[in-house]
Amino acid sequence: MAELDFRDKHKPSLNAVRTKFELESINKKTTYYGNDKLIFHIPSNMPNTFLDTAYGLNLKFKINLGSITASNSSKLLLVLDKAGAMSSINRIMVRQAGVVLSEVSGANVLACLMKSYETNALYCGNQGLLLEGMKQQAQGSQLEFERDAGGAQITPERALLDVCVPLNYTVLSSASQNIPLFGKAPIEVELTFEIASRIGAYELTVNPAETPAIVNTLVSYTEVKLQGYFIEISQQAMSMIDEAHGGIYKIVSNNWTNVQDIVEANVKSFSSNIPVNVSSLNRVLAVHRDSTKIKNEGDIVDSADATYPLSLGHHIYPDIDTYQFNIDGEKFPSVPVRINPNDSISGDEFSYQLENTDDSWGLYASKSSLCAKSGASNTFKFNSLSFVSGFASAGHPWGGDSTNIASFASGYDFEIMNEGKADKMYNGRSTVGSQFNYNVFLDNGTDDPLYIDYFAQHTVMLILNKRGAGVFEYYQ
Repeated sequence: MAELDFRDKHKPSLNAVRTKFELESINKKTTYYGNDKLIFHIPSNMPNTFLDTAYGLNLKFKINLGSITASNSSKLLLVLDKAGAMSSINRIMVRQAGVVLSEVSGANVLACLMKSYETNALYCGNQGLLLEGMKQQAQGSQLEFERDAGGAQITPERALLDVCVPLNYTVLSSASQNIPLFGKAPIEVELTFEIASRIGAYELTVNPAETPAIVNTLVSYTEVKLQGYFIEISQQAMSMIDEAHGGIYKIVSNNWTNVQDIVEANVKSFSSNIPVNVSSLNRVLAVHRDSTKIKNEGDIVDSADATYPLSLGHHIYPDIDTYQFNIDGEKFPSVPVRINPNDSISGDEFSYQLENTDDSWGLYASKSSLCAKSGASNTFKFNSLSFVSGFASAGHPWGGDSTNIASFASGYDFEIMNEGKADKMYNGRSTVGSQFNYNVFLDNGTDDPLYIDYFAQHTVMLILNKRGAGVFEYYQ
């Protein structure tokens, strides 16, 4: 029965070749510092070729720690913030032919927030930090610049970290299809490095004690390259795809948009405007940072004090009683979310329990250490997610105030909660021309100004007409 012998019917599949690429910045600099911009050009006019979105784009570079003091017998330690090496990247922009396709300011703050959503305690405690460039060892420091009594640097390799981080949160990283590269203009990827004072926490050990200022040249970035994969398909396959699409390629993806606001101290309530105008808002997340804990260039490292705060990942719980989002008078959720502060757990207690593995807070048994719903009253118990990092067995880079390392976040998922109002593609909520607010009531007000980052994820569409302009049209 030859007709049932599939070997007789087999035809060779259409050929495709996957090739790794590595690009250098068009800036052509060898050393970069905080606030420096890098621009990479992903080539265009490449017949039958696509950018492989399954692998995505990675940034490979080296982080170099310098010296903050000329004194002998001194040691400077740097523990990167909660997002590890990604803490070094402040902003990611993607554009083509002058059209901005993605712009994520505060990408490192968003990465810290995503770290907070990781609910596997072992991953957060040790293994994940090792994998993501957060720590070199379970209880070790990240970067170290040390001088001996004669002024010579000890173990220079400890002042250098070789990393490779994924560039998430852009239209290229979450596209539904591979990105065509046969358009008529290159895709530009522009990155901005974070300033040295904000990428992590510092500790200086020197005798006699000194109070040197953090300069931006303290941390440098070298050997920076953009990595990814091209997929080149056969002409036969390309002809079939072209015929099926009529030469028009539509790609659905997601973007993240960051907007910021500052709330003054000693207020009992506030309504913050979120200027995001999109056709399909999938979700919004809000993190609150104590403005006094965000380090700036010129701030000192006091060698008499062994603890310093983290600027990016200390998402504090600012004594909120209730919060709610509002779009043109419609409230989300319909009943305000009420926070139960008596059930919150401080960051240092969580970290201590992970380090000592007695699990008295039930971390390992918990299905989610971010938030647990309690009853039907819309009351939530918020816990600071575990984050293990220390200069020494008794040292904590987040300082004496446990809220410096809190993982509190508020938000709303419009995509899931849209209750049948969505169409086939746009599953979120339209905010075009709308007044979008975040309404908060606090129990006692904030002692210091509050810095709020809103991260809005929304659906976008890219359209490339191969027989037309040959560049992406962007719709949000």
